[in-house]
Amino acid sequence: MSDTLSIRLESRDRKTLERAARKRGTGLSSFVRDLAESEARRLRQAEIRAEGERIVAHLAAHPVAREELETYGTPIGTLP
Repeated sequence: MSDTLSIRLESRDRKTLERAARKRGTGLSSFVRDLAESEARRLRQAEIRAEGERIVAHLAAHPVAREELETYGTPIGTLP
């Protein structure tokens, strides 16, 4: 079961979100939850990418590790 999150919105922001939710055929809570979950996934992926970049930079600073990077390469691709 998910934890409950309560938020306060300015009236105009709430109305904007309600209109967008209606256009998608969902309720406001579902719409905001979908937005929040999507952003949370994006943030987690950004953290993973940043950590990978830090690791590659660290490895590149060490001659033996750098040689391995040159031999085997670094991963190329994007996360879904």
